[in-house]
Amino acid sequence: MSIKTVLITGATKGIGLATSLLLSRNGYNVIGIARHPDKEFPGTLFLCDLSYEKSTAEVIQAITSSYSIDAIVNNVGISSPEPLGKSNRLINPSFRDKNFQVLS
Repeated sequence: MSIKTVLITGATKGIGLATSLLLSRNGYNVIGIARHPDKEFPGTLFLCDLSYEKSTAEVIQAITSSYSIDAIVNNVGISSPEPLGKSNRLINPSFRDKNFQVLS
């Protein structure tokens, strides 16, 4: 079996970092995108704020020209100071764009 390569967004904090560490320990090649570096990150890390379209496009181009990606874990986070029932964040274009633009 060949080594699989996984791209993880939000890769240096919380669930993204935990997923990166777990996949790496299980033999996966991990490529991460995050706003901030982390010394624990177990793979190749690209620093980028995915809310900026131009820098996102540049990072995705750099990744896809150097790696064959087998899977993507979209783990970009946002915060909202209002209760979930009162928030329109889930239908907000900003939320949608951050979580799905990597796929385009």
